[in-house]
Amino acid sequence: MKKIMHNLEEVYILNDNFVKFLEQQNLKRNPVGRKSTLSVSEYMTLIMLQQELGIRINKVFYFLIKNLFQKHFSKLPSYQQFNEGLRYTLPYLLLLTSLLINKNKKKKAKFYIVDSTPLPICANAYRYNLKIDFGLAKTGKNLNGWFHGFKAHLITNHNLEIVGLCFSDGAKKDYNVLNGNMIKDLTGWLIGDKGYICSQVSQNLAKQGLFLLTRTRKNMKKFPATNYQNYLLSKRETIETVFSILKSQLNMITQGAKSLLSFFSKIFAAILLYCICKTQNLKKYDYLDVFSLNLIS
Repeated sequence: MKKIMHNLEEVYILNDNFVKFLEQQNLKRNPVGRKSTLSVSEYMTLIMLQQELGIRINKVFYFLIKNLFQKHFSKLPSYQQFNEGLRYTLPYLLLLTSLLINKNKKKKAKFYIVDSTPLPICANAYRYNLKIDFGLAKTGKNLNGWFHGFKAHLITNHNLEIVGLCFSDGAKKDYNVLNGNMIKDLTGWLIGDKGYICSQVSQNLAKQGLFLLTRTRKNMKKFPATNYQNYLLSKRETIETVFSILKSQLNMITQGAKSLLSFFSKIFAAILLYCICKTQNLKKYDYLDVFSLNLIS
């Protein structure tokens, strides 16, 4: 993975061009109160840098920026305003991530892989005391045990570029997210694990030319698979590389968040950082091509 610490200027230019595009379309959020000393694009760059450095405590990150990155961010606000600025980058991070994912969808892919990963919002023992989730988080179970929070569902192509993204509560079945924008414009083979086995979902996907391929359960009738299908099934576990990068290198797991905005801001910062760093050269992005995509889709 290409690191952004050595490319802060290029990452900032990407964010700044995006924010300027929103201003031209009159889509930029109008802040209330005193004007911030840092711009939205600077806050976007900062929260992405925080995820890459793996600093979970905002106060530690604030003093690190103040002491080591002063030449890049010379006009730091107070710590309280700094926290608010990081939280309210969520709409911009979400929209820019969606645009880059839609750009990846336009690339020709040999096959697609789908999987989900848990996003615990707190330790399972404290789920009844949780107040910041507004009842949206649910308790679910995976191979590692019970967790309380949400799930991130990803679809990647053969190059491990994200082409589909969806979030759900922790109790939702994986196959229930295979609809709408998650699979829009995708055709070919979609490889998943046994959690995606559902005859109705498979039939709906086949109608748009997307064929779901999974291994069968023990109590299911076995059908002979071709050599190519066995090859595709052997590639399913490569998506775990994406989750490993997001969680271990980009610190997507954010337990102990003080607000839902902060929780998802850091998650989307990690995903956006992955989308940006996946390219060999940040200058390859044609900003006009990326930002001219349909913002409503």
